Amino acid sequence: MKQNSYLMLFYGIFLLTVAVLTVAIVGWSAKTALFSGGSMGLLAIVIAHFINKKSKTAYYAGLVQTVFLSFIFGWRAWMALKGTLELTASNSIEEIPGKMTAFFVINLMLAISVAFSGIQFSNIMPDISKKS
Repeated sequence: MKQNSYLMLFYGIFLLTVAVLTVAIVGWSAKTALFSGGSMGLLAIVIAHFINKKSKTAYYAGLVQTVFLSFIFGWRAWMALKGTLELTASNSIEEIPGKMTAFFVINLMLAISVAFSGIQFSNIMPDISKKS
């Protein structure tokens, strides 16, 4: 359980860091990234604390959070790619670097979320097999 609390702590710090860096790079137009990434990062840190206190509910909440964010980041990555392709088709070349930056950052968060979901799910399997 202790390694899972460290995993969620790292995930929370990662989300907070990406949110702050996105605002630093893009500017205040990315304030939704700061609010959503910041709140989800803080939630992950709180969940990590309760996982460290051996709460099974917190462990499952962390799994739900990472899976949920994987779907959200997948959808946002698709929308960013779609927006970039539309800009390319309309020859709005000056806006493409900003969209590509967003696409890269969102895909980074997607990859980390999917990896963390997989790690957490693989850690559940021994608990499930012990109950049978």
